[in-house]
Amino acid sequence: MNYTAQDILNTLDQAGLDDIPMFDASTAFVAPRLDMFRDDTHWAIVFNMVGWDQDVHTQIHPLGPRMRMRTWMGYVNARHSEWQADAQRELGAHADDPLALAQALMEGAALGQGFVAERMNQMQDMVQHYHQSVKSEGPSEEDKFLHPAEIEMDYAGDDELEHGLPLEAQVRGQPVSAAELAELQQLARSNASEGIVPAYALAFIQRHRENLWALPQEVAVFFEGGLPPHFMTLYEWEHPDLANEQKPGELASWQSLARAMAQNDRSAYQPGPANTDWRRWENL
Repeated sequence: MNYTAQDILNTLDQAGLDDIPMFDASTAFVAPRLDMFRDDTHWAIVFNMVGWDQDVHTQIHPLGPRMRMRTWMGYVNARHSEWQADAQRELGAHADDPLALAQALMEGAALGQGFVAERMNQMQDMVQHYHQSVKSEGPSEEDKFLHPAEIEMDYAGDDELEHGLPLEAQVRGQPVSAAELAELQQLARSNASEGIVPAYALAFIQRHRENLWALPQEVAVFFEGGLPPHFMTLYEWEHPDLANEQKPGELASWQSLARAMAQNDRSAYQPGPANTDWRRWENL
């Protein structure tokens, strides 16, 4: 075995905010899915998320040691440990005198010396390295956002419709039936919604979610050599509260998932309280 459960958790905990989806952000993830892949040499975890934010779209959030793409936040987090060590040294030198610490930081920044100036220079170097060497490798950030469905809307025909009227709809190039379109239009005319999601969009996603989730070939491009064999898929799970800086590795359910993947034993996974119903996160 070339990796351990702790290796998996370390990768997850070092991920940036744009590497793991946030349920309490602006997108309502109506159809979330978590796909795990593994063999004895490497692993991959993919958040495969169908959501609504003024349109139907799919977000891919891939994680694993063979990723061909690094987001900016993930890249910064990978360098965070050395920043933390430098900060601890600076703080330790003035542990008994906070005023002296503040003065040293301000004077160092003004003179281009000390911890603050070093971090500013380091950040400039990181930005340059990221854009010249890291970002250019593999897929782009835009490749994580797919639009496997399109709904053509009329927003001007009827002022009483809060969300517009669907005129056409297609999934991966195939138009929906006339009967389904009529049903979507009826739901649109009701002006019904659940939170930010119109009733017609909710019905559309629930009916077509199998074809809206990213396909294996759409996910495989994010990993060197493609994906290892499929291990497990979850449709609900205990998601970390990222807004409050909770890490996956802090949750017993994710610890057990990492063990299950490392040991190739699905029975080792112990689910926590599922919280991936988008309605419980919506705060808009």
